[in-house]
Amino acid sequence: RLPTRSDFALQLIAMIQEDLHVDLRDKACIDIGCRSCENVLAMRLAGAEVIGIDPDDSEFQGAIQRGMEKECLYKMTLQEFRAQFPDKKFDLATVFLWNIPLEEQKSFAIALQNIIHAEGTVIIGYA
Repeated sequence: RLPTRSDFALQLIAMIQEDLHVDLRDKACIDIGCRSCENVLAMRLAGAEVIGIDPDDSEFQGAIQRGMEKECLYKMTLQEFRAQFPDKKFDLATVFLWNIPLEEQKSFAIALQNIIHAEGTVIIGYA
């Protein structure tokens, strides 16, 4: 069988834990650009408390069918999330394969800086 997006997500989260030495147990995490939540669900299997945000909710229903709670999904950009929840902080933020429009890069970086605890971790992945 060919590997699925869930298989890749499990490998990615294992790499984060093993190669980057990031312990996800009991950590508050946000996956930015979560799509159908494969990474969110893999982080949850590793013991993290994770929410997902994405300005496009077209894949949220599939995530819900695979066990994602609807109340942990937010149809919004990071900047919108920060504006709505200004006091919410996370131990880890992940951003994988997400295109940030050029005109939003500065506001995105500022919002990202403001949602992470001082000792938190940001992981940005791209291909």
